[in-house]
Parts: sequence; C-alpha cells; structure tokens
Amino acid sequence: FWGYLLHKHGTVTPGLFIICLASTILISTIFVDYRHYIIPNGYSLLMLLLGVGYMLTHIDQWKNLLLGGIVAFLIFLLLMVFSGGNLGGGDVKLSAGIGLFIGLKGLMMYLMLAFLFGAFTSLALLMLKIKDRKDNIPFGPYMSIAFLYILL
Repeated sequence: FWGYLLHKHGTVTPGLFIICLASTILISTIFVDYRHYIIPNGYSLLMLLLGVGYMLTHIDQWKNLLLGGIVAFLIFLLLMVFSGGNLGGGDVKLSAGIGLFIGLKGLMMYLMLAFLFGAFTSLALLMLKIKDRKDNIPFGPYMSIAFLYILL
C-alpha cells in the first residue's frame, strides 16, 4: 500500500509519510478488530497523534481537519449511545483520529463508504450463513477500509 501511495504522489512529504503510518495502523485494525472484536487503545491514540501531525503539515486546512475529527467523534459517540452497545468505544475513539485526516469536507463521503462497506459485507455474511442475526460484526474493519479507499 505504501508503494502505491508513494507512486501516486511521487514525492515523499511529511504528510504522506504520516498517511503511510496511519494506513499501516488501519490495516492492522482490520485484522485485530475482525478477529478479537476490539480496537486497542494504542491504535486509537496513535491515529490521534498522527492526525494531529497531519493537521500540522496541512496548517492551511487545520480548521476543516480539526472539525472533521470532532464531528466524527460526536457522530460515532451518538451512534454508540443509540445502538444499544452494538458500536463500541474503540470505534468511537478511532473515528476521531480518522476524522483529523479527512476533515469535515470529506466526512460525509467517508461515513457513506464505511456504512455501505459494512452493510454489504454483513448482508453477504448473513446470506452465506457465515453469521446469523444475533452475531456481532465488528465495524472497525469497515471504518478502516473506507479510509484506505479514500486514499486510493
């Protein structure tokens, strides 16, 4: 993935290096959350720190990026409260870090992609009888995939 991003952008900048590090954390999140139903606090903290670093490398967009982090956090917090525990705290914390990268302007596209990826995959898992309606399906992988898709 790093190779693709470096080829796409041509020049290594501090912002691109930070995005590459964030993509590594999110790729790991896909596997950890899918297998263990948890997003480690360290992953969320690293995403927050990298998001702040990214914001500092794009200082002309700092308001948009900061608002993206705050609004993403609040949306996922509300979803957690109203989902009856189906969305976890790890998803909420991770959303803040991701929001710092995509900003308020990209947030709607990101949310749409994350929920579409999650819905289609969940539907396929149910139809193939890999999961049933009572099984939990982690959302962190779809949050991560949506972010990585936006990077492409």
